[in-house]
This record gives sequence, C-alpha cells and structure tokens, in this order.
Amino acid sequence: MKKLLFCSGILVFVSAPSWAAGVCTTGTLASYISLGSVGCTINDKTFFNFSEGPLSVGVLAANVGISPLFVALNPGIAVNPNMTVANNTGTGDVFEDLQLHFSVMVTNGSFVIHDVSLDSTGGFTGTGVAGITELACGGGTFSNPNTGTGCNGQLVSLTVSNPPAVFHADMNFPGLVNSVDVFKDVTVHSFALGSAQISSFTQQFSEVPEPGGIALLGTGLVLFAARRRFRKN
Repeated sequence: MKKLLFCSGILVFVSAPSWAAGVCTTGTLASYISLGSVGCTINDKTFFNFSEGPLSVGVLAANVGISPLFVALNPGIAVNPNMTVANNTGTGDVFEDLQLHFSVMVTNGSFVIHDVSLDSTGGFTGTGVAGITELACGGGTFSNPNTGTGCNGQLVSLTVSNPPAVFHADMNFPGLVNSVDVFKDVTVHSFALGSAQISSFTQQFSEVPEPGGIALLGTGLVLFAARRRFRKN
C-alpha cells in the first residue's frame, strides 16, 4: 500500500503527454523550417511550422540565425536577421523585408500563455525607416499563415516604426491560451538619403500556472505528505 501510494504521487508530477520533438538548438531559419510540423521544444513549449513568407526580399533563410531562450516562465527565440541598408546617392530606395511565421503550443498542459513580448535592437539615420509588424493569433491559427490573415482565435497586433535602439513591448491576450500562431513582417528602408538596421529581435511567451496544473501539484503534495505519515507509523 505504501509503495502504491508513493508511486501515485510520483506519477502526478511526471506524467504528461509529450511531442516527439527534440530540444531546440541554435541554428538558422532554414534549419528550423526543415523541422516542419514536429518542431522542437523550449521548456514546456513546442515551436513548429516555421516558414519564410513569399514576399521576403533580400533576406535568405539560411542567413537568419535563431537561438532558443530557455527562460523560466518566459521561453522564446532570439532571431538575428542582420538586416542593414544604406543609400547616400539621393535616388531610389534600398530595402530588405523578412516575413516570418511560426507556431507555439504548450506541450505538457502545466502552463498557459498570457502574453507575447517583442524586443528588438536596431537604428536608423536620415530618411531611413526600420519597421516591425507583428500579428499573434492566440488559441487559434491563421488561415493564411504567410500573410497573417484569417485568425480564428484571439488576435493581438503591434506595429512599430523606427523604434528606439533597444525596444520592448508586450501584447496581452484577452484570455489565457495554450497555443499561438505568429506572423512577423520586418522591414528596413533607406529611401533617398538614409540608413536603417534591425540586427536582432526576440520573441517570448510569458506563462502563468494553469488551474488544472496547480490542482495536480496540490494532489501530489498531499500524497507525498500522506506517505511520510505512513512511514512514521
């Protein structure tokens, strides 16, 4: 009886459905795209279905670096597109455009997503413009993921033009969600006499304990305490 009770308590802590995905490692957008619908995991989140939009200009997936961020209760990815343009001739516009889509899903059910945060580093001079448009579909998917349209869940958005050199913003969902579909459009324009740069940005997903997860944890603690009492007897 004691052994059965102890095993039950252990199962409360470790039993949870899991994906077949491996742990995310530092790579390129091209390598993350190759993971397809299986994706890879960062803490208790699976990141999958990476793609580069068809309207991307001057940015190759093989040249965009991606690193996992194993931050407690705030996992995510760091993206290094190293987008830089300059034009000092006074004519035309030099620009680059990166369109990026990916999905995130809770893999063990113990935490849910409260918000999406964006941090970026970059700058501009003269007529240069650096911009980021972000669309996040919480608890649903985009019917057209490469344009960020047709969200059937909770949609939040953010558009930033020439943000500070170091920029941070949070997008809060109206309610807690277990999955997020993300579309980003990152652009840099020189126009006639300017320069612009976006060297890196991070995308993180803030977590809060799910009520069901708290209940399971409480049950496990109760069983563990009961086992200790039985051992004293």
